[in-house]
Amino acid sequence: MANSKKILIIVALVLAVCIIYMFFFFQPKKVEISDLENALDKKKGEMQERQRIAKDKEKFSLEVRSLDEQLKESLAQLPNEKEIPQILRLFSKLASISGIEMTTFTVLPEIKKALYAEVPIDLQLSGGFHNIAIFFDKISKQDRIINISNVKIANPTIVNGETQVVTTCTATAFRFISPSEAAAAAPPPPKKVEKKKEEEAPAKAGKGEKTGKAAEMEELMGKKK
Repeated sequence: MANSKKILIIVALVLAVCIIYMFFFFQPKKVEISDLENALDKKKGEMQERQRIAKDKEKFSLEVRSLDEQLKESLAQLPNEKEIPQILRLFSKLASISGIEMTTFTVLPEIKKALYAEVPIDLQLSGGFHNIAIFFDKISKQDRIINISNVKIANPTIVNGETQVVTTCTATAFRFISPSEAAAAAPPPPKKVEKKKEEEAPAKAGKGEKTGKAAEMEELMGKKK
């Protein structure tokens, strides 16, 4: 019996030690390990996201460069400034290359639209009919958008077997305008017309008319009496 009691005591002590270890050491460590595993998974997710961004960085850089090139091309076609002197120098240069003379020019008032502005310039050209056609062709091939309109040809003469003419036209360039500039150029919104007074006037007239009819009825009743 003594030996069995000793065995029971030893088993009880072992169980007590296991329970104490379970509650005071193993369980807290298990929670700590779980928290560390969650933190590790989070860090792995962040690292994978950063790796993905690093892989896409070159792609984003290429897209940014492409957008920059498109912006430069757009600004070449539609600058954000009038650049009247540059346009006139261009016309003079192209006229000289085409073998004609730009005799006069008149810069007209700018016409502002929602996103862009028109910059019209009246030109008078003198030279051979074929050379003037070459001049117009060279303008159409420029990076900047320039429209030619209102073309009129007059005073044809024959000089050395070639037809010389005087041509007038309107060359219209374009430029971007900023949102603030577009808002400043927009017409003010129409004012609201107050309709109260207009509505009250017919009402008052209606009341007056009713009163007049009542007076007429009273007058007729008096005559019958």
